[in-house]
Amino acid sequence: MANPRFVDLRALPVAKEVDPSGEILMLPHIRIEQGGSPAPRIRFHDDTAGKTGKIHVGWLGAHFDSSAK
Repeated sequence: MANPRFVDLRALPVAKEVDPSGEILMLPHIRIEQGGSPAPRIRFHDDTAGKTGKIHVGWLGAHFDSSAK
């Protein structure tokens, strides 16, 4: 995550109770399709032990860009 562009792509919306800015860096993800290149992802933040007690899904869709430009 040394590339600021990659960080910006992965800063996704969450409830203000999780972070006052309304967004958080969501690095954890689940690959949702076998094969395919690159396969779609679900990006999430686990706040089950936090204020909301929920898992916040920030993205469901195509793999984010990870090519250095």
